[in-house]
Amino acid sequence: MLVVGYLTFSLVYFGFALCKTKLLMALIFVIYGGYTAMTAGAERAFIAESAPPQLKGTMLGLHSMLAGIALLPASVIAGLLWDGIGAAAPFIFGGGLSLLSAVILALKLGDAAGMPKDSI
Repeated sequence: MLVVGYLTFSLVYFGFALCKTKLLMALIFVIYGGYTAMTAGAERAFIAESAPPQLKGTMLGLHSMLAGIALLPASVIAGLLWDGIGAAAPFIFGGGLSLLSAVILALKLGDAAGMPKDSI
């Protein structure tokens, strides 16, 4: 679910970068909601299943803390890209990073589960 969610995020961000109509923008926002539904709970469930029982709460808190801390540099980078290159640049950058994350996650999850990479 996480891999599909990150791929969806990538498509949404590429869509934001290339969007030219209000109707398409509205459709992309609906799909963005699907991304959120696919990943928010799945990330937390993955962390809870992976963490030692005595550290589940700590690991979930750490995830939230790191995600919050990462928002500042991400926003600064997005602003620099927007100002320096154009409005589409932060969306292309974010879409590319999400696509890379999905590929890495798919490869690592396949390795961890002992599954062939083409079955993910």
